[in-house]
Amino acid sequence: MGMAERHAQKAELQNRVAPEDASPLLSGIDDDGYSRWNWMAPAIETMSRISPQLGDWMIQEYEVVLRRAPLADYERRNARYPLPPAFK
Repeated sequence: MGMAERHAQKAELQNRVAPEDASPLLSGIDDDGYSRWNWMAPAIETMSRISPQLGDWMIQEYEVVLRRAPLADYERRNARYPLPPAFK
């Protein structure tokens, strides 16, 4: 899981693109295009390729995280991968 996450996070950072028309975030920081889903989705995909059961387990782990700390509006907007209905 750790390797899948690190690989996905590195790829997310390398491929991150700031939205041209985004307003500053509530914190006042410029929106740089970040979304946790942009590394969670590829990590799930990697684990699913290793084993469908591991992919299912990873989905369940991230569902717990996202129930406790839902994706912010800007994270949903910046998501480059389709969001599951529960996270929209």
